[in-house]
Amino acid sequence: MNLMLLPYVGGVFAGLALVWKASDHVVAHALRLARHYNVSTFFVGFVVLALAANVPDLAVSVMAAFQGVGQLAAGDIIGACFSDVALITGGTLVIARSVVMNKREAMGFLRLILGSAAVMAIVFFLGKLNAWHGAVLVGIYVIFLIWAWRNRHKHVLLEVTSEDLEHPKLLAGKGLWMVWGKVAGALTIVLGSSGLAIHCGVMIAKGYGFSLESVGATIIALGTSLPEVSMGFHAYRRGQYTLALGPTIGTVFSQSTFVLGTLAMLSHQAIDLTALQGAAAFMFAAFMVIALSIMLERMGRLTGIILLGLFVLYMLYHMVSI
Repeated sequence: MNLMLLPYVGGVFAGLALVWKASDHVVAHALRLARHYNVSTFFVGFVVLALAANVPDLAVSVMAAFQGVGQLAAGDIIGACFSDVALITGGTLVIARSVVMNKREAMGFLRLILGSAAVMAIVFFLGKLNAWHGAVLVGIYVIFLIWAWRNRHKHVLLEVTSEDLEHPKLLAGKGLWMVWGKVAGALTIVLGSSGLAIHCGVMIAKGYGFSLESVGATIIALGTSLPEVSMGFHAYRRGQYTLALGPTIGTVFSQSTFVLGTLAMLSHQAIDLTALQGAAAFMFAAFMVIALSIMLERMGRLTGIILLGLFVLYMLYHMVSI
């Protein structure tokens, strides 16, 4: 290893560690706010937690756009979509062995997976994304948010925790504003630490001759997927398997629409996706495995093993291509 690059390696890990910690606070406070406003577990999983988990990816996209390295963020988005489905969902299914969902929940999962696949298929057909394409992608996500908000009270509502009972005034008056302030502060830290990770990742890529797409689709993508890993782990421990998978699938949809669209809108030049076609093939394969499992009602350990196998092949593919 080039010793001159060691500080940048440390910078990547430091930046991603801060992203992990700050994002955890964003997720925790977002969940408390969701309880306060009395919205359903479906809305929390697919929208609130998914948006909170997308903060690192959105921060990476914003910072990358301003730094003129949009290809790095594009690689992060594609890599994160695949990692979320293959690594997080696959790991959850292997541990949980099987996931039992009612028909409404299953259809919600299936719609978002198929919607993400359709959007990504159009995106890669275009090959390059400009600001107008980005605006359309963001518009698609806004439509989804409007639909989700109108149905926010359907399904099962979040249970009140012991912490809520011990501190009933925590989300009232000044306490509520304090929680919103903590969310804003944590988001600021995420933005700054993401910028640090991007800068150091670019320097490492230049030092070793790696492509920005490969760095974004592996190192940065895995780092920005840490919030989903954390949420899935804690939800699994509570036996809330659908809540563990909800943020992951919701995150994939928002990444392929809102985050990718924001990147295209803010970038000074069109985002070229041709170098990411190989990574996209793995992403579409993972989408297909999840969709078939839901339709056949076989969301179990075998599905998880197949997804984890795809993830191993994905990492080997990038190691060879580098």
